[in-house]
Amino acid sequence: MRALSALLLWPVAFLTSAQPDVRPSSPPFAYPVLPPHVATDSAAAPEGWHVMRIARGDLDRDGRVDFAIALQFRDTVPHLRPDSDLSNTPPRILAVYRRTSAGPYALVTQSNSFLLRDDEGGMTPPELELRFAQDTLHVLFQFLRGNMDYGFRYQDGQLACTAFENVGVVVDRIDEMHMDLVRNLAVHRQGPVDQDTYTTEERIAIPPHPPLTLERLAMPMRTDLGAGLRL
Repeated sequence: MRALSALLLWPVAFLTSAQPDVRPSSPPFAYPVLPPHVATDSAAAPEGWHVMRIARGDLDRDGRVDFAIALQFRDTVPHLRPDSDLSNTPPRILAVYRRTSAGPYALVTQSNSFLLRDDEGGMTPPELELRFAQDTLHVLFQFLRGNMDYGFRYQDGQLACTAFENVGVVVDRIDEMHMDLVRNLAVHRQGPVDQDTYTTEERIAIPPHPPLTLERLAMPMRTDLGAGLRL
């Protein structure tokens, strides 16, 4: 049974920046290197940055609480995105820390590009949510007309995307893409907006790929895994 609010539907063709493709003449924005170890989650925020979102959970089910944190710079600053578009909004950082057996938190990964900016995603700024479900960190983007959900798990010494969902509307039809990046299987469904059933369902094998870390993904919907498979 499909259960989606009409207010959360977004065309799956996805994001275009509202800013013109103009390169800044000033030096590139310098992102800080976050501390490799912190005693508390609040200590991860450098001077000039504030905490947008924070989520706590257990990435490897060892009983120790880890955390993910989204930081935003205090000012609007022109900065280039991985797709070469220019953003004139506050830069953002996504970081994940794991609790060590010795007590402090250790930095697992820092991405200066993955989080969408306020000028990316359509008619209104995308809403960001971080949450844990068991050992999976979910990074969610909700738009006026849709949503995307990236699931990350800690595997083989690195944090990698293991699941992805993209739900939206194309004209008057619901379009859903669900990817299981462990079994390498995608399910693509479509159906009328005003009904709770799908009229088409296609199962697609995902080609072999290296671990989809935050560094490899760079930013949402810019990584091609095969024909019709983008995350």
